Amino acid sequence: MSRGCKIVYSFFKNGDKNMYQGKNKTALASQQQIADALLALMHRMPYDDISVAELCREAAVSRQTFYSLFKTKSNVVRYLMQMSCEPNVPAPQPGMSHLRQMCRCYSEYITKHREIMSLLVENGMTEMIVDMLLMAFQKDGMFGYALQEDNREYHAMFLAGGLTRLARHFIQENTDPEAIEAIVSRLMSGSDRAFEQ
Repeated sequence: MSRGCKIVYSFFKNGDKNMYQGKNKTALASQQQIADALLALMHRMPYDDISVAELCREAAVSRQTFYSLFKTKSNVVRYLMQMSCEPNVPAPQPGMSHLRQMCRCYSEYITKHREIMSLLVENGMTEMIVDMLLMAFQKDGMFGYALQEDNREYHAMFLAGGLTRLARHFIQENTDPEAIEAIVSRLMSGSDRAFEQ
């Protein structure tokens, strides 16, 4: 993996090391309480205005519990993204091209998770969406054809950036999800010949 790609991934992956990863039911329930509290607060105020103390009050947990489970407020957002929004792209269905399936999956994904994606867009946090898509696109077989490791990185970076911008547009302009699927499919298949002379 290139140095640039490692830097991009570090934002998401470092959160894992600084978050509780055990199986204790009480700790897991507290994690979810904190995540739910952050979502509720983000509906009422900008992310940057939310203090850890306010988040703990809303979640009804101690600061000690917060720091033992998350360490930072941004890790709570990472947790929300990992638990709620990590896209799973299944193998292509018979009769549907891998590209079309990926476009449909993406359209369904941004529609299903509109709430958290809207909050990220409103708070200028779309890089978290890019990071999440990069993780998904780095999986072997994601593109439906063989790519060398270094080429897969570039494909993933290009697509994650472009698809995140489309998601932002979808949220801000209230675009029809089926239109997003069709647009992405046309762009990725090369059927929009805007750049040809």
